[in-house]
Amino acid sequence: MGEFTRKDLIELGGGWVVSNSPEALYDLQCYYEAIELYLTSSHEERLRQVRSRQEKLDSRMREHLLSQGNILLWQDYFPSELRATVLVSVMSFFERYLHGVCTETAMLLRAPVSHQRLKGSCIGRAQVFLMEVCRLSAPKSESWEAMNQLQKLRNLLVHNGGMPDTENEAAEARRLAQLLPGCTSTEFGIDLEPEFVRYVFDCTSKFLDEMVSEMAIVCERVKRFEGEA
Repeated sequence: MGEFTRKDLIELGGGWVVSNSPEALYDLQCYYEAIELYLTSSHEERLRQVRSRQEKLDSRMREHLLSQGNILLWQDYFPSELRATVLVSVMSFFERYLHGVCTETAMLLRAPVSHQRLKGSCIGRAQVFLMEVCRLSAPKSESWEAMNQLQKLRNLLVHNGGMPDTENEAAEARRLAQLLPGCTSTEFGIDLEPEFVRYVFDCTSKFLDEMVSEMAIVCERVKRFEGEA
């Protein structure tokens, strides 16, 4: 929180974190779009390099790779891995964001408890604190659920590299792949397309925008209440 006081947060219309996070997310999106532009522009060159290395293999190994379609597998694997790092970055940003929002909201509303004393995941604790303890009306339940599903996919990618260790994890990967656009669960792991990352940014931006609007309402309510007291 630094040196911000409760009065400062009210005058900012919802707090420093709420006000500045949409711009920070936009910076991250620009970073991703630069990566995707490179992947698109370098596709043919990367494919040529893979084929060049493949030609140096003995004939039996080369035929095996061609029969298995491995040249296309690896061509798709690394772009998918880069997109996974974007998801990890977005979710790390989002969890820090939620911590800041909960801290600022607790100060604004003089909440009786801290979100850090609640149990559950970072998103789960924040949802209970903001929606039940602080009685906010937004973000909507659909926005919370979207971020929860992205967190579950992030956990699969980070903890198992997208390769489920158990049948339950495999079932969860398939469920998420059916739910999330641009996400596919295969025998080689979880594959992510550009459509998926666009969905990640859309969901996160929507959540942040809803929070900005809600916190502006909260601040106006606090000003009015304290002005009447």
